[in-house]
Amino acid sequence: MNQKLKYRTDPKVINEAAALFRAGKLSEARKICAASLAKVPDPHIFNILGAIEIESGNSEKAVQAFRRATQLAPTNAEYYGNLALAHKRAGQADDAITMLERAVSVVPDSLETVAALGKAYDDAGKLENAVQIFIRASQKWPASVSILIELCYLHARNENLTDAMQCASRAYSIEPNNPVVQAALGEVHSLLGEGEKALQFLKGAIAVQGVPKAFLIKYAETIASNERVLFLRDAKERSRHAIFEAAAHCGPLELGPESQGVMNKLHAELADQASRPTFVVYFHMAPSTGNHPYSNRKESIDYIDLLNYSIASVGRSILNAQCVILSDQHTNFSALRAPHTLLRLPLDSSAVMYSRMQAYFTFLSLNQIDGVVLFLDSDVHINHDFQELVDGQFDIGLTYRARPGFVDAPINGGFIMVPDARSPRASDFLKICLSYYDWLAEETNAKRLKLGDLKNWNGDQLALGAFADWKVPPVAPKDVVIEGIRVRYLDCETYNYPVAETSSLSVLREKWALHFKGPTLKQLMPKLSVSSR
Repeated sequence: MNQKLKYRTDPKVINEAAALFRAGKLSEARKICAASLAKVPDPHIFNILGAIEIESGNSEKAVQAFRRATQLAPTNAEYYGNLALAHKRAGQADDAITMLERAVSVVPDSLETVAALGKAYDDAGKLENAVQIFIRASQKWPASVSILIELCYLHARNENLTDAMQCASRAYSIEPNNPVVQAALGEVHSLLGEGEKALQFLKGAIAVQGVPKAFLIKYAETIASNERVLFLRDAKERSRHAIFEAAAHCGPLELGPESQGVMNKLHAELADQASRPTFVVYFHMAPSTGNHPYSNRKESIDYIDLLNYSIASVGRSILNAQCVILSDQHTNFSALRAPHTLLRLPLDSSAVMYSRMQAYFTFLSLNQIDGVVLFLDSDVHINHDFQELVDGQFDIGLTYRARPGFVDAPINGGFIMVPDARSPRASDFLKICLSYYDWLAEETNAKRLKLGDLKNWNGDQLALGAFADWKVPPVAPKDVVIEGIRVRYLDCETYNYPVAETSSLSVLREKWALHFKGPTLKQLMPKLSVSSR
């Protein structure tokens, strides 16, 4: 019997279901699909049903529907692509890759399908695989600007800026007036620290007539970041003497009797330990009313809840760990169930991030602890024991973003590693950063760079950027000496991984620390219980 005769759904039924779906009438479309499938298992109808479930947010049901479509029509690449999308929405990145590989085997000459496979590898955190897919694609379709730009950004994230520039330049030779191409060239020049050239291409990109508004918004901020860096780098050089004069007189906060008692007790408890502990140090302070950048967001962030999750991950991953929370005199921690030591300091709740850096500096300046220190954001989940990195060759470990978009803040302030808490160079590092912080807050207010209240938010990462002279590690050795302090740069992709809702378990297991950016942590807790070591 002819295989095609198995599926005899009336084309009118297929068209009606598709029309209802496009009109947003999902319930009606679903009923028609169900009635049709009760008569005959048609891949067209299963494909429409899968689209309905995707639109309804039912990823698992979409997977089931699209899978039936592929089983009934195993040579239809579109169905494999749709099944891959459903797997991605369900957080099953590896399954998405498998389906797209099947799609490519069906239509090997489809540029769009090959590109989708490369992006799926990238989404799954398999950067090297994605690079290889796009390299082969660029050889097969050498005039494809879209392939070259994708490869450009992958090379940039893989810290291969020479190849990134080569891809962007090839694309520019093909379509010099394409704003996407100009923007890519601008971003690579940014990563190379070539601010003037970056501005030339980025401004050229947004000057093209008819560029979408979203494009303008995205690159306007990148342009502003480059202009800030050029301005601040010059201003920093002129203010260098004053900054370091201020650093020489920078002192820690004074501890009250209660806080000093807390530190004495902690010191006594650890005095007889044979191995050096890891102090995982968090900062949390309830901001003054309306003074927090997330205060008006619909998804309010429960930082105490995040701390409970994060501290639990520390206990699972680090053998000898002490969790310490630095805060002000008033923040309520009654809901914090996880074991911790609370150290209260005289802090200003209207200057959240500045207070955090002050608190870190004070903690190291106490000289009452001996061990490794990890300063972490509340939404960081530890997946590995960082004592394994300690080799006596660095004073400070900083995580950097090896990707475009962070020109003025290449260092992530949510993770700072101190391999030896007793090293004076560690506290000197924070003293210098505090002086940069003071200078930046004054300089940006005076010059009206429209960065808002830096002492409340974002200023810490600008201060870290100033310390590093806004140079990202892809154009420098991973171990550098800055102001006499030995700095080791650790890439965020491995040591401070920015987690997305679609991140797969296989990716999460390989990362040393997972950074969830607030609410995402709670959404992915079922995965964490499996992925934690």
